[in-house]
Amino acid sequence: MKLTPMYRTIVVLGIVAIGMGTAVAKRSDARLHRTFSADEVSRVEVAAKEKAVEIRRGESDEIVVTAHITVKRSLRSRNPHQADDLVRRFQKNPPFDQNGDTLMVGYPDDKQFAIHAKISYEISVPAGVDVTTL
Repeated sequence: MKLTPMYRTIVVLGIVAIGMGTAVAKRSDARLHRTFSADEVSRVEVAAKEKAVEIRRGESDEIVVTAHITVKRSLRSRNPHQADDLVRRFQKNPPFDQNGDTLMVGYPDDKQFAIHAKISYEISVPAGVDVTTL
């Protein structure tokens, strides 16, 4: 069977479209949960970026921080695993710091996160715990 130039063009465009759709759609998503005792934390300070923080008053005696991280995989990246690596780095060393009775929730101080990642937080705090957004 001889392929006409039009048929070849359609096949090539179809393959390119499928490949681009797969490449663009790839990303790494993760959730991270951390729980802190309200007996040890009386103040939470949150670095709020682009309204990516939702704070709720909970009924329990715990502070629950849930981080949602999405990292887009760059088509131009020399490292095809960069998105997965960023997610793993975030999970291994989340930007939560407890200093005395203050819990600080922030964002990684890393240019790669700023460029490729979106991080949002849901934070549940019991009554009596002060919350400040910075």
